[in-house]
This record gives sequence, C-alpha cells and structure tokens, in this order.
Amino acid sequence: MVSHHYFPSIHPTHHDPYSLFYRAFRVLTLVLIALGIATLVLWFVYQPNSLKLYVDSAKLTCLDLVDNGTTLRYDLAIGVIIQKTNRKQAVLYQRLEAVALYGGEKHLSVYKLDLE
Repeated sequence: MVSHHYFPSIHPTHHDPYSLFYRAFRVLTLVLIALGIATLVLWFVYQPNSLKLYVDSAKLTCLDLVDNGTTLRYDLAIGVIIQKTNRKQAVLYQRLEAVALYGGEKHLSVYKLDLE
C-alpha cells in the first residue's frame, strides 16, 4: 500500500503593514461600543431625574408698608413637599435656597429653611 500524505507548502508569511492598524481599530471600536452600552444601561437603571417640589401650604401673617411706603415688610411661611423620583438614589439636603422673583427681579432670598 502506498500512502499519500498531503503537506501544504510552507510559504513565508506575508505581513500586511495595515493589518495591525485594522486590528487596533477593531479593538478600539469594540471597546467604545461596550462603553456606550454600559453607559446606556446605567443611565436606564439610575435615570437621573430632578426633584419634584410641591407647595403644600402658604401663610401670610404680616403685610406692612414701612419707610414712607418704599419698603414692604411681610412674614410668609410656606410648606413644601419634596419628592425624589428615583428610589435607587439617595439625596442629601445640605442647604436649600428659596428665591422669590417678580418681574424678573429678585425680591427675596432665604438660605436657611426649617426642615422637619
């Protein structure tokens, strides 16, 4: 019996000078796509939403014109309900600021609020 074995001819390997560039480009593209997908998934999980504020009550106890009618003095108490819409995030209130605008002008600014 004669046995015939086929052995492929060995040619010197031909290195394409652009193959390394294409391989690096493919790897970089896959990394960017993976980062984009991860960012999208995290955004959907944590969905950054703003706080919702509702005025629950308002009480005006004093309203006086002083200094020959040039200054308005008042005592205003406002009850506010603050809700966060995302249960996966915690919100820490270090400082709350309330600003009253009339005609685009700032008339009142309160930095210290009583938190209950």
